[in-house]
Amino acid sequence: MIGSRTAAALTTLLNRWRQRRQMMNLARMVLRDFVARPQVKRMIRWAVLTKAFTAYMTDFLMFIIMVEASERIDSFQLLGMSMQLVMSLILNLSLSQHYMLMLIVWANYHLINTELKQVVRECQGLSHPSAGNANTKVRSSSLASQLDNIGTRQARLQSIVSKLGKIFGIEGSIFYVGYYIGTVIIAYLSYSIIKDGPEHLQMTLGATILTFAWTGFFYLDALATLCVMVNIQDDHQQMMHLLQKRFEKLQLQLIRNPFKIAVMNIFPVNRNSTSAMLGSVIMNAIYLIQYDIQNF
Repeated sequence: MIGSRTAAALTTLLNRWRQRRQMMNLARMVLRDFVARPQVKRMIRWAVLTKAFTAYMTDFLMFIIMVEASERIDSFQLLGMSMQLVMSLILNLSLSQHYMLMLIVWANYHLINTELKQVVRECQGLSHPSAGNANTKVRSSSLASQLDNIGTRQARLQSIVSKLGKIFGIEGSIFYVGYYIGTVIIAYLSYSIIKDGPEHLQMTLGATILTFAWTGFFYLDALATLCVMVNIQDDHQQMMHLLQKRFEKLQLQLIRNPFKIAVMNIFPVNRNSTSAMLGSVIMNAIYLIQYDIQNF
């Protein structure tokens, strides 16, 4: 887990420098959507505060753990923990950038669905016009214009998600593998602490409590990012459902260009893959615990 986080931090620094122009252009695209729609600010306010709190607590608890352990470890180990803290700060900054951009994309997707529902209702009203033919033509033209605008915005948002996947792809794959391996290791260490006590791992009770608290905030932070990506896909599926019987042109556009989020086009990020990954983590943790029971 330590090695993967170090590799991810170094890769993040190199990748940000190499793709700094693409990142700046992408940030401008997202910020234009953010400024153009004031509703987005209200929609993401609590999510931003939650992310800031979990990220702050993750780094703060790591610092407290380092201070608590400074009296029991040598200078070389303390240097290693200090480097880990620096790496954690770099990774949290990278994850926060990705989270903020995806959060704004989600808010815009949600607004698009709200507008699309309104267009669908108005189109249904045109099936039983109560005004003259001229008024119906004006309304139809207005709705067609709104639909074209929705299609353009949806394509723009999907392009942003695709570019984000390319920019964050390398470190994202390292994160993905790191979370997987780290979860298995943490499950096994938790079993070892329960079985043999923290003294077996040369940990005090205070260090054990801090470590479990850090682990909790660490995974809450990761869960926040995962939830945003899953929510975007849910809104996309809702859009497809709304268009199931109407607006064939836009629906064909979405079918030709299916929406998906994947890490380097290898690891899909959705509810099914997350459930499968969780099941695999549990099985590997059980194998480690069984091996420990049989051999120690």
